[in-house]
Amino acid sequence: MNVISSCLRLFAGKQLFLVNGPDLWQNSQSVSSDHGLVLDIESGLPMTLWGPDKGFRLPHDLAVSPDGKYVYVSEIDLSAPKRVYKFNIRN
Repeated sequence: MNVISSCLRLFAGKQLFLVNGPDLWQNSQSVSSDHGLVLDIESGLPMTLWGPDKGFRLPHDLAVSPDGKYVYVSEIDLSAPKRVYKFNIRN
């Protein structure tokens, strides 16, 4: 995994929000598997996976709402319109 951005938030426990992207030094054919995840800091285990259905192309940065319910990810793919995704990760 090539981590593009991360954000640490303290809620019920310590959680690390991550978004990964393609390894620009390798064949980037696997970009469709790129996603975001929430890791439990204490156990090191993933708690939640999230992302667009077709995966990220070139995610740039992420932000988390103060309550930890929403994650925002900006994407800067040069071959597509720039966009900001909003994910509800606490359904």
